[in-house]
Amino acid sequence: AKINLFCKAENNNDLKQIYKDINRTFIINESDDVTTIDQIDDEKINKLKNVLIAFSNYNSEIGYTQGMNNIIGFLLKVTKFDEKKAFDLAVLILDKIKGYFIKDFPLLKANLIKFNNEFIRRNNKLYNHFKEHEIPDELWISKWLQTLFTINFSFNEINRRSEERRVGKECRS
Repeated sequence: AKINLFCKAENNNDLKQIYKDINRTFIINESDDVTTIDQIDDEKINKLKNVLIAFSNYNSEIGYTQGMNNIIGFLLKVTKFDEKKAFDLAVLILDKIKGYFIKDFPLLKANLIKFNNEFIRRNNKLYNHFKEHEIPDELWISKWLQTLFTINFSFNEINRRSEERRVGKECRS
């Protein structure tokens, strides 16, 4: 029998957090403006919930953590709100970067160290300003990394940069 990942499993421990974070989700609308979920129609909100629950059911090692709602929201936008395609993309992407989401966030921590080293090298004055004012990484860079920058750049900008990286990789091959 085929398992329906889109069902709302009663024993899914992530449901409470998913429902809480739905209202914190930002999705880029058709005019490339970032809008809050309350400005999106109910059908799209339900699709977002469905894909988040499906991914949480599918990958119990990762489950659901904050930030995924914005990544899935972006994937839904890219796929014209096709739940199956967004889910498949989420599986491909999130499996490769699961260290951003699993216990103790090993990939996130490693990339924060790399980022801070580069930040010091490129703009030590600004780095020191952030540290002087006790601006924690979690307030800005962790969130950027964990949401794959989907909450900070426009849909067109993310698409353009993704295309540049893809073309660049093809040229190097």
